[in-house]
Amino acid sequence: MNKREIISTTIVIIIGLMLLNCIIWLYNLAFPSTEVIHHLNKNIYYYLAVISSLFFLLGILMEWKSVLAILSNKIEINKFLLIVSILLLFVSLIPVAKWYIWFNFNLISLGWFIDVFKNEYTRNIIPIIAGIIFIRSFANSN
Repeated sequence: MNKREIISTTIVIIIGLMLLNCIIWLYNLAFPSTEVIHHLNKNIYYYLAVISSLFFLLGILMEWKSVLAILSNKIEINKFLLIVSILLLFVSLIPVAKWYIWFNFNLISLGWFIDVFKNEYTRNIIPIIAGIIFIRSFANSN
């Protein structure tokens, strides 16, 4: 590794840690402890949307070398991957409680599919995957 690669990798790691710290800070605002119960009047869906957006940016950051290649070269857009990434991002913006309301626990036909969106932890991975797919939808035309 040369000096430039070390510096750029270090910058990407620092940005990634800053994104993760912002996510943790927003989670603490969205889900306050019992000592700060007076903050519960805040709109929790706003915080969850911002958190999903930050996870999306984290997915884009994971493909940082592709981002640099896209910015420096002519690109071709894979429309299918672009649509999939946007749909995944929008699905990740739907709160977990809505999935429980729309699809109750006894749904057998699509239960394996819907359960992914009902779990808060797996739902947070979806915007990361959406960010990676979003960057991969822009292929270099070289």
